[in-house]
Amino acid sequence: MKLNTHKIPLALHQAARFLNSALRIPHSALHRVCFANIGEGQSSTGNKSYLPNTAIANRFNLVIIGSSQYSITPSSANTDLPLGVCTDSPDSTLLDVPVNVALLGCANGTLKVVLGGTVNAGDMLQSNGDGTAIKLLTTTGTFYSIGRALMAGVAGDTIEFAHSFPLKVVNP
Repeated sequence: MKLNTHKIPLALHQAARFLNSALRIPHSALHRVCFANIGEGQSSTGNKSYLPNTAIANRFNLVIIGSSQYSITPSSANTDLPLGVCTDSPDSTLLDVPVNVALLGCANGTLKVVLGGTVNAGDMLQSNGDGTAIKLLTTTGTFYSIGRALMAGVAGDTIEFAHSFPLKVVNP
């Protein structure tokens, strides 16, 4: 008895069709490519890209939301609600290039920030109003605590700090 080898591929094809219908998997799903748009909507590391509205003087400056939800600008008042720390230093001629912002309270690990005054290790920090950080003020007003200094420093120094989501502090 002679074996018909030309019928084996046909038998395999028929068996595959039977399994697909038995499992209720559409035949076209086996060859379909699926994509997931995970680049938008969440930032698992706590870092997000924004377009700068203006030049940012120093790397590690505090920034706030700018003219739109996609842009940032340096903090301009000590009562501002900071968004995060800009880890880049964009040139004023490159304002169409996104920069990285480490979001306060969301970014992994500790962050660095430029100081605008003298700070001791352990001091609570706030925005100075020019993109730098200072010791949390005790004078009358409403300020936002952004975390605790892990190092001492003076104006112009870049220090490491343990960041938190900005917390409103109202001093009567």
